[in-house]
Amino acid sequence: MRKRTGMMLVIALGIMTAFVSRPAAAVDMTWTMRSTYDYKISLSFYSQEAKRSWPGPGEIYVLADSKPHSFKLVCRRGENICYGAWPTGGSSTKFWGVGRDSAHRCKTCCFVCGQSNPSRELTD
Repeated sequence: MRKRTGMMLVIALGIMTAFVSRPAAAVDMTWTMRSTYDYKISLSFYSQEAKRSWPGPGEIYVLADSKPHSFKLVCRRGENICYGAWPTGGSSTKFWGVGRDSAHRCKTCCFVCGQSNPSRELTD
């Protein structure tokens, strides 16, 4: 009887482990961004579920020309990622997407990690 109880416990633990939520798998998401704005653009990407940003906290990417640039992010599958952009330097109130530090809302600047590789053009 003791062996059977032990076996049932092992099976029960195995079943419970299968249903415990696990962290989502890390996947790559590649954003392609292009700016036709007259000045350099500061750019960051922000997770809407976690307090994470790319390239990192307090860091930015810079778009200094009108060529397309690709940014490969390693994110969690299913994570909602938004872009935020603003003119580099100065005190302009202009922004794209969620802006600096994800301070604004938008309807078309967020994509689900693992489902797409978005492309955006930043213009006047």
